[in-house]
Amino acid sequence: MQSKLNINEFREKLKSSIKIGHPQLKINTPFNLFFFDSSKSFYGRYDDKTFYLTLNYRITHSPYLIKGNYKFVNKKLQIQYEIFPKFKYQKYFLLLWIACGIGMITYINFKFGNKNDLMIPNLFLLSMLLYGSFQYKLSKKIIEKKFRKTFEIYS
Repeated sequence: MQSKLNINEFREKLKSSIKIGHPQLKINTPFNLFFFDSSKSFYGRYDDKTFYLTLNYRITHSPYLIKGNYKFVNKKLQIQYEIFPKFKYQKYFLLLWIACGIGMITYINFKFGNKNDLMIPNLFLLSMLLYGSFQYKLSKKIIEKKFRKTFEIYS
């Protein structure tokens, strides 16, 4: 990928939009609402050739990290990056979460006989499962879009 910025502008953007810290150690608590600076878009670290960052939110967290490097080749800034889950087990946890939710709905239906009374709680549980999986998938697109917009990256 290439950026419209030159290498000095890119480094200035890194400096101005990244709060320094280790992205995997970023812990979000309700106290961050009062004691945490979210004026910068990203949280992570960088040096002269590489970067390692995640989104900088006050309370919620981004389940994805961006790791990459940059160099100046043929008068253009070349950026190579990849987006991957913050923890290795996240992909499997989502499948486990969906399986447990479906199992819970099935158990409730077999345990209690009147299916009409359980329609609303089952639909609520199912919608929570679908929303969680949709939000997880959508957060990858959000972090990539914000990263590309901030650093003016095009294909």
